[in-house]
Amino acid sequence: MLKKDLRVLFKNKREALTPTEITQYSIAVQQQLFILLDQLEFSNINCFLSSSVKKEIQTDGIIQELLNSNKKLTVPVSNYTDFSITPSLFTNESGLKLDQFHIPTPIDLAPVSAAEIDVIICPLLCFDERGYRTGYGKGMYDRFIAQCRENVITIGLSLFDPVEQIQDLDDFDRRLDYAVGVDQIWKF
Repeated sequence: MLKKDLRVLFKNKREALTPTEITQYSIAVQQQLFILLDQLEFSNINCFLSSSVKKEIQTDGIIQELLNSNKKLTVPVSNYTDFSITPSLFTNESGLKLDQFHIPTPIDLAPVSAAEIDVIICPLLCFDERGYRTGYGKGMYDRFIAQCRENVITIGLSLFDPVEQIQDLDDFDRRLDYAVGVDQIWKF
């Protein structure tokens, strides 16, 4: 399928989920994610802050677990003018506000070099069996990943199983290293 069709399909699938289902699926994805993270060596991790308006996987539990670990946590801060992402240090003291697209964002930014990040936990609408993701269509995460070290580990979190193939990939599209679902981890 084409990205534009996948966006419509998976936004509708998300919209059909109840708040209880999203919470249950989010807990299951979190459990799978920490099984994977326990197998990886890393010091610095970037995790997206989820938007309840978009019915994304709830990352609050993931964020809290990472804050309780001895890992350095950053969160992405989006610039909608140039479609870039800046990682910002996130701590228990970090305050949050909603940006113009209802995405939680730190009130006080503490930029960190993208080159310091070992793992990026990416949002997505869907992904395919080869590890390519479809997001919201601005290419922000592809640009962000390109700024990171070549060996940065990318992990997508998904409420749904993969589609067979995203047909209209661009040269700049980056394949995930892993996708984590409700009851499975995919390695690419």
